[in-house]
Amino acid sequence: MDLLILRHGQSEWNAQGKWQGQADPPLTKVGEKQAKAAAQKLLSVCKSFDKIASSDLRRARRTAEIIAQVNGGDVSVHKEFRERHAGVWQGLTRSEIEASWPNAIADQRWPELAPRLSLELPSSLLVWFLPSQALVVSPSRANPQPPPHFR
Repeated sequence: MDLLILRHGQSEWNAQGKWQGQADPPLTKVGEKQAKAAAQKLLSVCKSFDKIASSDLRRARRTAEIIAQVNGGDVSVHKEFRERHAGVWQGLTRSEIEASWPNAIADQRWPELAPRLSLELPSSLLVWFLPSQALVVSPSRANPQPPPHFR
């Protein structure tokens, strides 16, 4: 199984600098363009995907739908790929967080949060993915480094 994890395009809250967590803002027009550009890049460097999966959050789901429109296939939506909740910081900007919790971000003193995406997938999802070339679109930054051919 080959698995590529791709982060969603720009959302309205990304554009405003807000921490999203499990809030569900839509993609901006820039985010839609980013998703189309990602789809074209994937098409030019990879063979097609057997499976395309997405978080159930709109920003990830819409990014996956755009990629599927260009590359073919259907999107399977899974809540297991959701971003963690951002706790009391959800919906706040970095400056608002710094005003109420000075140096918390720099010191990595996070509020109580749900765990990030785990790469330990439930067995039901593993069975769905095998054998395949799969793309997962998620808000999580579980895979911060792109594959070498994307750098």
